[in-house]
Amino acid sequence: MTTFFTQRFATIKDFIATQQIPNGAYWKGIWSWRFWVDHHFGYQEPYILFFLGLIIIGLALLTLWRVVLKLRNQRGSYDGAIGALATLIIFNVIITLAYLFFRGQALTYLSSRLVVLASIIVNVVWLGYILYQLKRIIPVKERQELEKERFFRYLPKKKEKALSRDK
Repeated sequence: MTTFFTQRFATIKDFIATQQIPNGAYWKGIWSWRFWVDHHFGYQEPYILFFLGLIIIGLALLTLWRVVLKLRNQRGSYDGAIGALATLIIFNVIITLAYLFFRGQALTYLSSRLVVLASIIVNVVWLGYILYQLKRIIPVKERQELEKERFFRYLPKKKEKALSRDK
């Protein structure tokens, strides 16, 4: 049994030894279309661990942002943004797992960088929508709710009939 775990740890150690941080030449290719549609790469790309770390940090930051919005949500104004963040987090988890699966199975089109580009575009649009809500829609909603509270605060309230006098 110990040899089984020793072999697994050796495999993980060998995998980590092959990983590295992308250099400048890697990042220069991002702006060319050929970089995104090139299918000549294997599962043992030396940058997988780096990008998995970035994805995990991104998911942690999105989750933290959602928790902060939940704490600020007193009147229910942030419900839309909280729901959109939750959906964005789930989307990223599903896309990441699907991409890693298709990458492991060496399916060319479903594991291409084009899938990554499409998911980046979806993330940017989604985050733009959430920021638009936070900057434009939610402040107006909160102002309206505060005005409504102030208006109804000074209206005379109906007097409740005292049931004890009637008895």
